[in-house]
Amino acid sequence: MKYFAREEFRSRVIVEFGRPYKPTKKMIDLYKSGDKRKAVTLFLNGLRERMREVTLTAPSYNELQAIYMARNLYLPKNLTDLTEE
Repeated sequence: MKYFAREEFRSRVIVEFGRPYKPTKKMIDLYKSGDKRKAVTLFLNGLRERMREVTLTAPSYNELQAIYMARNLYLPKNLTDLTEE
């Protein structure tokens, strides 16, 4: 997610989608065993961390376009996953 003037109402935002976030086996087991609150809390905490990793605040739309251009120049076309998993 890329925000422009996020404190302003109706400011611009760009949302890009990547690989989905899936619950872990531990979360699923907790949910099935009846500890739904703990399972959902773990899921939401993990989701919050992943959102922080991919949220970028850009000062202007032009600067964001420069970032995209640099990314497109330096990353190979066939690269699909930047994680270490």
